[in-house]
Amino acid sequence: MRKRWGWIVASGVLIVVIAGLAYPLVATAHDDVGFCTTCHIMEKEGQTHATSRHKDVATCSQCHTGSLVQKYMDGARHVYANITGDHPNPIVIRDASKKVVDQNCYACHYQKSLHVRTKKERGASCVECHTGHDPRPIKFIK
Repeated sequence: MRKRWGWIVASGVLIVVIAGLAYPLVATAHDDVGFCTTCHIMEKEGQTHATSRHKDVATCSQCHTGSLVQKYMDGARHVYANITGDHPNPIVIRDASKKVVDQNCYACHYQKSLHVRTKKERGASCVECHTGHDPRPIKFIK
């Protein structure tokens, strides 16, 4: 009987550990804006996204995540920050995240915009000028 309880407890602990390790990845890989804005601190970002030009073409993870490792690290950081309340208010994009967002901007806009190509070639960051979720319009090449 003791052996059975040992297995039950060990299995329960294992499930909790796996869930704890997997949750950050699931959280950042999720493609639903509503999921991201369930955190109180992200309400403003959700509102600005809802009125932005990107609302119908891009989700949070499409712009803000890159590699699998980066998704996990950001997810773990977000989970920790929300549990402890240790986050800036308002939210501020980190330098590493700016690079990810820039790469995702280039992926969609590089071929369509001379402005974007010029800025990328000069090493400028998109988010230095196009802050928030309602970027200033740019002229597209026809």
